[in-house]
Amino acid sequence: MAYLEGQPVGIIASYCGVEPFESLSILVTPNCRQRGVGKALISRWVKEVEKRGRVARYRANRENIASRRLCESLGFVAHSHIQILAEL
Repeated sequence: MAYLEGQPVGIIASYCGVEPFESLSILVTPNCRQRGVGKALISRWVKEVEKRGRVARYRANRENIASRRLCESLGFVAHSHIQILAEL
């Protein structure tokens, strides 16, 4: 969890995928985006994943350009692309 002036502004949740991968979900409040909160959370998460001897995997929908740019800025490389075909 990331806090600014005592208020939560970002959260990251990690879950185990197919060995040896570990994936994440991240949320940053709209008013704190583009301020380094997501980058700080993910950087810390990657270090923790590596301590556990696992491999960090970041998933983002093709349409989520901001999320894709964030993960690419941290050195993640696209393996495949997910496209939302229909929303239920």
